[in-house]
Amino acid sequence: MIKHLSLKIASHLGQHLQTSPADVEVYAYGLESFLNNVLELLLLFLLAWATNLLMPSFLVLIAFALIRVPGGGAHLSTFPRCLTASLIVMLGMAKISVMINWPASVAFAVILILTGLGLGITKAWVPAGTEKKRVTAADEIKQQKQITTGTLVAGSIAALGLIYSGHVQQANAMILGSLCGLFVITPWGYKLFHTLDQGIDRMKGGVQCES
Repeated sequence: MIKHLSLKIASHLGQHLQTSPADVEVYAYGLESFLNNVLELLLLFLLAWATNLLMPSFLVLIAFALIRVPGGGAHLSTFPRCLTASLIVMLGMAKISVMINWPASVAFAVILILTGLGLGITKAWVPAGTEKKRVTAADEIKQQKQITTGTLVAGSIAALGLIYSGHVQQANAMILGSLCGLFVITPWGYKLFHTLDQGIDRMKGGVQCES
């Protein structure tokens, strides 16, 4: 449905601007990506509101996006799969964040450890692309590593600020969001997503995943 709508809008836009079919495909891809993201955010916040997890879900999402957007990472092969997995993970991490009850000193130590681990992951595997989209230019690789390092540190500083202001549960949400963002960059994240795709394909009768 979203793909069809994107193609229709892109076609009208292409006719109005008198652009080439290749440009229309670019418009359609961009619109589809934008609409998919809007749908995902809308569903996440609706479910978070319904389950009284709005703030922790928002913080998990922010911390995750700070790493995911510049750093890249694994994807499932179709949007419905990505949507379902994202909603389960975001809401699950939000729920866990309010269940964790540890002292501020422990949360502080966890953030420091996670930051150090994140810097190592960034150095080793960012930018983390897919078969369809890989960054190979040396200057782009360097830039994405620098940006991811900056956003990782910014997220850690924000989490530390929450701890010092007495909001440990909110800091927990950012810790878990960062952890998820870092995990999908690693080879283990790719392995998990590949295994999930294969499992879903088997359940559907052996339909092959997109590469």
